[in-house]
Amino acid sequence: MLHYAIQLGPAVKDEYYTPVYVNWLSEKNEPNMTEEEKLKSQAKQVEFFAPVHPKKILKASVELTELDQEIYKNFDYSFDGESTFEVPSIPELPKDFNIGLICGSSGSGKTSILKQFGNEETIVWDRNRSVASHFDSVDDAIERLSAVGLNTVPTWAKPRHVLSNGEGFRADLARRLKSNCVIDEYTSVVNRDVAKSCSTALSKYVKRKNLKNIILATCHDDIIEWLLPDWVFNTDTLDVCRRSLQRPEIKIKIHKCSKDYWRMFAHHHYLTSKIPL
Repeated sequence: MLHYAIQLGPAVKDEYYTPVYVNWLSEKNEPNMTEEEKLKSQAKQVEFFAPVHPKKILKASVELTELDQEIYKNFDYSFDGESTFEVPSIPELPKDFNIGLICGSSGSGKTSILKQFGNEETIVWDRNRSVASHFDSVDDAIERLSAVGLNTVPTWAKPRHVLSNGEGFRADLARRLKSNCVIDEYTSVVNRDVAKSCSTALSKYVKRKNLKNIILATCHDDIIEWLLPDWVFNTDTLDVCRRSLQRPEIKIKIHKCSKDYWRMFAHHHYLTSKIPL
């Protein structure tokens, strides 16, 4: 994989542009390519990732107190009461895709970038109704809840406000899931195994229903190979890459065994661990 640091835009307008580091993932990048062919392919990639959003500076001010001044003095931190943050400029992205992912560390500008594509839908739940009852039909409820990895039927029967953080996140996600939606803090409140299984199920659902232009933001990059997004923008490195990772192949062997082995799997059953032996 080759990396190119490209200054986009004329110097007189450099306040509206920022260097963008592009992963050149062209399949034509072969050893026997001529220099002219490589430059043409590179030029196409540069044009594809031309910036569309100008630089944006966020500012926040506080009134300095004696306590503030004493604390910052102890740490040799020069602070006049104003904090600034430059939101990373995101390059132009495909007009038509299924899933896009904004990934980076906390505080790197993911949420600010996500807001350029729309606002996350606020989900309202009726405290007197089950989670499952909020969907359009039986099939819609089963498909959507399964698509976010919320596969426990007893959980579907509960009201939203009694669910755990992880369960609640997936229930909200199931109702937000539609074309042109934006999802912040994707998989931030679930364990990593659940995050991967949720990403696999969500990816399959989105592609099966051909949902378009869904953008997720997350600080976890371990879900990329399971989610298989069409593009990923990294707010830490300013890298943009189109889908290149593939989920690792999983081989399963099935062996006939006695019922005595059930105790190894009993606690994974979604309803009960008790079966006649």
